Amino acid sequence: MMFFEYAVKGIWLLQASAFLTIAVADGGLGFSEQQKGFIVAFPLAMGAILSPFIGQLCDRKFSTEKCLGVLLFCTGILKVITAEQTNFLAWLLLGTGFAILYSPTVSLTNSLAMRHLSNPKVEFSRVRVWGTVGWIAVAWGFPALWLMEDLSFKAMPPFYTGAERTDIVPRMIDSLTFAGVIAAGYGIFCWFLLPKTPRRGRGRSFRWRRCGGC
Repeated sequence: MMFFEYAVKGIWLLQASAFLTIAVADGGLGFSEQQKGFIVAFPLAMGAILSPFIGQLCDRKFSTEKCLGVLLFCTGILKVITAEQTNFLAWLLLGTGFAILYSPTVSLTNSLAMRHLSNPKVEFSRVRVWGTVGWIAVAWGFPALWLMEDLSFKAMPPFYTGAERTDIVPRMIDSLTFAGVIAAGYGIFCWFLLPKTPRRGRGRSFRWRRCGGC
């Protein structure tokens, strides 16, 4: 579960800083550095602001595995659509939608794991480490398999050498399509195969609470 959760983001985020600002003639999108900053920073900020509210709503009103399934499947669709866009505003809006839907899934996966582990204080770290493994695996594997050719493997990092493909920049943008497929597939997995995790608010009314210092 953690492997795919972090693979969704790890496969495209590192590539984005390159193809967003590379000239259109060279296969990139030709955005300015300021536009790239907005595309990366604004969605992350909106996701961070809204994810606690969405996470609380999901945790109290719906089964966790069903929420994960819906949110991740929707983020997958958004990423596939984004991969076809060349307009700055489209990237900004779709990226914001992705961040708002994806950000709550991080806390929901943590919550689901905590509720099903027999000893969370000891076992959670062993579960969470697979998120880091997932991020590293896709960040390493995608360039090796999709952006390079004539690969030869070696014993020392980065464990392979090869030549960059001539069409490497547009192939970088394919990372969004791969991310979308991973997210949608992971969402289906969550819906059907994760253990049943009923909502915490069963039998209680739901209402927002103001913090004591607000």
